[in-house]
This record gives sequence, C-alpha cells and structure tokens, in this order.
Amino acid sequence: MAEELARLVPGYLPAVLVIRDEREGELDSRYRNETMILRAFAPALDSGTAVLAGWKPGGCEPAAMEDFLSSLDHERGDSSSLFDICYLGLGVDGHTAGLFPGDPALVSGAFAVRGRAPEFPQERLSLGIVALRSANRTRFLVRSAGKERALARLGSGDLGCPAVLAATGDSIAFVAAY
Repeated sequence: MAEELARLVPGYLPAVLVIRDEREGELDSRYRNETMILRAFAPALDSGTAVLAGWKPGGCEPAAMEDFLSSLDHERGDSSSLFDICYLGLGVDGHTAGLFPGDPALVSGAFAVRGRAPEFPQERLSLGIVALRSANRTRFLVRSAGKERALARLGSGDLGCPAVLAATGDSIAFVAAY
C-alpha cells in the first residue's frame, strides 16, 4: 500500500512525511513500516516533492519524539491540527500505531507514549491519542485478511477499539483486496 500512497504525493505537494515504525527490538528491516514507506517514496524524496521529518532514534526516543511533536504543535500556530492526514494501519484486535486494547497508554494525554503489545515485539513507541486525533483526516490502510471484526468495531465506533480512539471525524478505511 505504500506504493499507492506514494502515487498520491503529486496531489499534496509539498508532502512532509513523519514516519517511524513503532516496533522496538529485532525485526527484519525489510518488514519495518518505515523501510517500506521510504522505498516507495524514494523518487519523491529524491526530487524534493516530499521531505522527511522526524526525530532521531536513540536511548531517549520518547523524549525526542515528544520534543519533535511539541515543535510541530508550536509551529502550527492557531491551527487545531498537528497533521493534515494521518495514515494508520489496523490490527486484528483493533490496535493502531503502538496502541493496543487495554493498554494504559490509551488514556495518556502525551503526544508520545510507550505501549506494550501482547506479543513480540512487545515494546512499542507510538504517537499518543492526542497527537493522532489532532489530524484533519485519518485514513486506515488495511492490507491483510482476518480484520473484518476490527473493521466492524471501527465502523460502529466501539470505544474499546484503539483505532476508534485515534480516528478523527473525517476517517476512511481503505481495504486492499486479499
């Protein structure tokens, strides 16, 4: 789906990409979200029609992420949105970003939160609900089978579903054929 997103960039010039895979720990780099997105957006990044922004990974990543998002918050001035469009995935349990059902991170008021997944890799660093909901629009990209129940929860507004908490009033789910 990253390739389809990259094709949309000319309609949103200039595009500023803020990406980071929330999964910490060992993971084959080919399957990291940021690797797939960077590969798809390479032509736009090389030509300058898209710019990469973000924070540097390291030992104090939550603080660096919070500082970066606070600077975005400051730069937006009177605008109520931190992002124009926020693209998110959707897990079979309704999780999105690094936010899982029942995780205390769901009720945090911070821009950046540490979450915990029920399975490996468990440690997650995520945008918080406050940051995700500050987007003008939310787009969920669903690309694998078995997520019908999560989609139904999202569509019904089930507040026990982290994706519902992260969604803005202008939210759409795109489901890839599988």
